[in-house]
Amino acid sequence: MGRKRKLAAADLAKVRRMIQRNWEVRIEHIYREGNVVADFLASTGHALQVGSHPILVPDQRLQHWLLFDLVGSQTSRLISH
Repeated sequence: MGRKRKLAAADLAKVRRMIQRNWEVRIEHIYREGNVVADFLASTGHALQVGSHPILVPDQRLQHWLLFDLVGSQTSRLISH
């Protein structure tokens, strides 16, 4: 098993342990178009080393998506079943 898979498996195990606690937990799938900032950060962070990477000043691409989110812009997605 590769290093990334081991990290993902460990994260999944943590989530499962948290869900087993006496909490009310709701997991909801949101398409990437519904949260473009989170999608951008995940895509950008995917190429980084594991660890903390604070963003002190957002670059132009991130500023674009933050503004997009702030004004409530929406994108469409065609979903076929």
